[in-house]
Amino acid sequence: MEIPIRGIVGTYYVIGATCAQGQFQCADGSKCIARTLFQNGNVDCPDGSDEECTTSQFACKCGAVRCVAEKFVMDGNWDCEDGSDEFIENE
Repeated sequence: MEIPIRGIVGTYYVIGATCAQGQFQCADGSKCIARTLFQNGNVDCPDGSDEECTTSQFACKCGAVRCVAEKFVMDGNWDCEDGSDEFIENE
């Protein structure tokens, strides 16, 4: 998030940020990144949590970072705190 402060320019992170739709929250809560940056081979979160899950896992969108095996995605049970494994958006 860019925050203008008199004479100071930089990027600052808000602890406990709430992600907007289509974003992924870093595990430390410091930043939300676009879902397209998740598991793209580059670390975009300060804590590296956007690159933790394997390609055969689903990463919960917000709340505690958790990787869910594909077989548990859309199975009728919330495996992510926010239920994002049951409500998949077409991106």
